Amino acid sequence: MCHFAKGLKNDITFVFSCPGKEEEEQNRPAAGKTGRNLEYILEELNNSSKLDWTRENITITNSWSQVEYKGLNGRTEATLDEILETKNLKRLYKEVKDTEELIICSGDNAKFAINEISNTNSLKAKVVNIPHFSLKKLNTLVTEDVDGEKIIAGKNRNDQKANNKKRLKVICEQIEEQLYD
Repeated sequence: MCHFAKGLKNDITFVFSCPGKEEEEQNRPAAGKTGRNLEYILEELNNSSKLDWTRENITITNSWSQVEYKGLNGRTEATLDEILETKNLKRLYKEVKDTEELIICSGDNAKFAINEISNTNSLKAKVVNIPHFSLKKLNTLVTEDVDGEKIIAGKNRNDQKANNKKRLKVICEQIEEQLYD
């Protein structure tokens, strides 16, 4: 199932938008670049939090369970109407309802779906919203590092990797701030 992986613990659930080509090929959620970004964030948070941020212990799901990518169906996201369909929200609720500590919504579709669920169902966990892990979103929405310094466009691959890590550290900080808020 490339849209959902139940963690060994019920502490943390990440909700992404939808599975894409990498997830379909690897038959697991949060694969490819999203998976690498997730691994980096988990490692950073595992060093600074009382929760267990290892991939095998967290639940990973998507606001939309169907695979979406340009080469398959000409788009990379489901529509908001599709996300908010009753059948889809019931499926997502079943996947997140046992989360005890934290539900992290990566991107607008995840945020809208979980907000809709929490309007009609009681969730035990605190909900945290962060930008989508795609490079385009990170580059657009995270323009300063954790020290408030402007992130300048990378000239080469090493600069780009360093900038990505700076942006992901900002995401880690956003998660921690909302977690302990």
